[in-house]
Amino acid sequence: LQNVGSFASIDCWFKSSDVNSERFAILVGWGVGSNGFSNFGIGNWFSAFADESIYTGYNATSAIYSERGGHSKYHDGNWHHAVTTIGPNNHRIYVDGNEVVRVFSAGADTNSVSNVFGLTANPENTEVYIGARPAGGGSGYFAGEIPIVKIYNRVLTAAEVEQNFNALRGRFGI
Repeated sequence: LQNVGSFASIDCWFKSSDVNSERFAILVGWGVGSNGFSNFGIGNWFSAFADESIYTGYNATSAIYSERGGHSKYHDGNWHHAVTTIGPNNHRIYVDGNEVVRVFSAGADTNSVSNVFGLTANPENTEVYIGARPAGGGSGYFAGEIPIVKIYNRVLTAAEVEQNFNALRGRFGI
């Protein structure tokens, strides 16, 4: 991951078992601890939206963007497919094969970093967590299943996201 560069995509399938929750939950978290971490998850992170929006926040506060208006329930016991793309002028969120309208609560679509996963001068120390974040505090744990996570060193196109969704939707009963 230390050589991913300034463009990336994270693709995952999830089913929350926390069906009565409206809390935020991490799908994929990465970083080096409390000094630098990033998240792709559900819910209210840094006051983006108070509902269950899918959001991405990377490289501390370089950019935080969320599904605008959110979704009433991702903690619904059903399977969902979520994809985030990261990179200057390429910040997108897709849910169940479709791009959603997003809003920035920090940064802008033009925000750029030299290495999405290299949050320090020593990117080899970066840790990636599924269902949690590497930073201290113990919050944001995901309750449920995350059977597939794919990380790409490029921005997936809308057609590729749709193709990935359609390729596995039958497996997850969607």
